[in-house]
Amino acid sequence: MAVERAEREEQARVEAERREAEDLERRERMEQERQEREGRERKRQEEKEARIREQEESKVKREQERQRQEAMKVENERRAREDELVRRRKEQEERDRKRAEVDALKRQKGIRTPLDRLKPVVISAVVLIAVVVGLVQLVPMNTYVPSIERLASEHVKEPVSIGSMHVSILSGFEIILQNVKVGTTQDVKIDKILLSPEFGSVFSDVKTIRKVEVQSATVAEEVLSRLPKWLEASVADKTLQIGHVVVKAIKLDSHAAKVSPFDADLQLTQEGAIDKAVLSSNDGKLNVELVPHDNQIDIALNAAKGWIPPFGPQIEFTDLTVKAVATRNHIRVENFEALLYGGAARGHAAIVWGGPWSIEGDVATERIDMRELMEVFTREAKSTGQLESKFRYAMSSQTLATLFDSPNVEGSFGVKKGDVDGVDAGLWATAFTGELGGAGLGSVVVNDPSISPAAAAILQGMGITVVPEPATLAAVAIAGAALRFRRPRRRALS
Repeated sequence: MAVERAEREEQARVEAERREAEDLERRERMEQERQEREGRERKRQEEKEARIREQEESKVKREQERQRQEAMKVENERRAREDELVRRRKEQEERDRKRAEVDALKRQKGIRTPLDRLKPVVISAVVLIAVVVGLVQLVPMNTYVPSIERLASEHVKEPVSIGSMHVSILSGFEIILQNVKVGTTQDVKIDKILLSPEFGSVFSDVKTIRKVEVQSATVAEEVLSRLPKWLEASVADKTLQIGHVVVKAIKLDSHAAKVSPFDADLQLTQEGAIDKAVLSSNDGKLNVELVPHDNQIDIALNAAKGWIPPFGPQIEFTDLTVKAVATRNHIRVENFEALLYGGAARGHAAIVWGGPWSIEGDVATERIDMRELMEVFTREAKSTGQLESKFRYAMSSQTLATLFDSPNVEGSFGVKKGDVDGVDAGLWATAFTGELGGAGLGSVVVNDPSISPAAAAILQGMGITVVPEPATLAAVAIAGAALRFRRPRRRALS
């Protein structure tokens, strides 16, 4: 019996040693696999960061080269002007010297040329012409205002009123209209319009205007939906042909969007349709190019550093490029790429306007600085790290002003190399779905049974609803309540 017990104990010891060795080998293998995964992830992240840095550095170099070329061009033009000015000054001095010699010789010999005899007549004629030109510049042509109002009203199919009219001939034949209003409720107000017509067409049945320059226009938001009808009416009107339209300092009067003043440059076809349009903000931060063809419009948007969208979240972009196609009331954003807050974003979108308004699409972000991004929404949450996310969104409303009040968001996000209110954000990443209403983050619902209590407390402290709540959340919820975020009542999703 003792021998058998000793054998069993020996077998148990051997079996325990074998299992311990297997466990050690398995743990070593798992640790090695984990290190390999982390190594691959670090390498992938470093390669991604290197690519983004290369793109940013390449863009900076291109911009520096462009500025250097522009500076060289300006310097060369300045030198050329100075050289030309010196040459003209020398030629003028030489002419003055020769003229003085001739005048001195005439005075010595008492000679009077035919030009000297005609000088009083020439002076009188010049004075008379100057008086006529001055009168043309100053005398109002208000008797012709009703005819031009009627012509403009027929062209856009809406009432047009003109305060006053003048004619200028100093730089070619030009008609100046002031205090112009368009629309039944006069929701387009223009300080001044300069018309450059073909002089011969003024007396013909078909009026031809080479260029229309509009200075300082204020446009109400309600006009936007009527612009297509104005364009259709202008194309149908064959009694007036316009080649080029330039609008400076346009101010959009809108309660839903904060649009900075911008300029518009429109090239028109002989039929009156838009051949190409360029919109550029006066601060130089936004440029939009529109090219119509085949019942659609190709849109190319480029935004520079510091540009903020006129509506929606006030996110500041470092760079933004958008390619889109528009039809009558729909815009399909084929792709957009953006640099913002030290990271990048890309995605697609579809926009419908004119009742109801709607936007839907998808976005992927990487390396977005959480601290800077969170400050756009709230200054109460203290966050650091880099945001990685992929999500889809959709929103709709009868008006643009309320479009962003209740967006539906679904996707996943993670925060790396940082923390949220002092808790390591690298410990949590979660799926989320919800309706982000006027309450902001207070309307987001996170549905993740595996979420840790610490991560749930962070989200609840930010005003986000977490379901189902972890069993141990009650204790840490007190800490989250200490953040004292004032949020409206949360709404759970059905």
